[in-house]
Amino acid sequence: MAKATLSYFDESGNVRVFRAAGDSFTIGSDDDCDLTISGLGTAACRIYLAEGGYYAHDLGDGVAIEGRPGSGYLQNNDTLTLGGWLSLRLTLESESVPKSPPPHQAAAPSRSRSGRSLEPGAKRHRPSTAIVLGLLPGGGQAYNGQPIKGAFFLLFSALVLPWIWSLFDARVVAGRIAAAGGRTGRGGLLWFFLHSWLVMNVMLLATIVLTLVGVLQ
Repeated sequence: MAKATLSYFDESGNVRVFRAAGDSFTIGSDDDCDLTISGLGTAACRIYLAEGGYYAHDLGDGVAIEGRPGSGYLQNNDTLTLGGWLSLRLTLESESVPKSPPPHQAAAPSRSRSGRSLEPGAKRHRPSTAIVLGLLPGGGQAYNGQPIKGAFFLLFSALVLPWIWSLFDARVVAGRIAAAGGRTGRGGLLWFFLHSWLVMNVMLLATIVLTLVGVLQ
């Protein structure tokens, strides 16, 4: 597979060329990044070789490929825009990288309804689902894979304001997960059902305690 090379203009207007040493590299302002560029986020983008070619994964600073926002596969001579202001040209030393893999190879990642590509192996994550599930106190956090935060909102939901805040928090976190290319770890409907089971047990325990107190009095 061809090696990736990125070219861009620095602050002085000079052309800079970065040749990737391996099949995976990170771009950002942090010194630990393989390509360090001031003005970008700490870690803006990760480019790695997947089954369908080189894939650019948005790490939160904003990525656009040939003007199309969101993570996705790269072709030879594609323009990659980071942070909305820095443009880099990708070139390959030999064969071009197909945007869609040929037959008998893995398919390109699917796209969410917002148009963003799902990272290979990731599951679709919807902010709207997080809000609906959040009607059960802490349910949105459980869907986002944050059970401890969900339990906290469950305990304090009787104060109303924490429950309202939990809906906003669920939507924001779910949006970040979706923007990062989908859910790759814990979370999802299974975690919501486990949270619902916890809620039912807490209610049952509270009912038993109140019944015993009433009997004893």
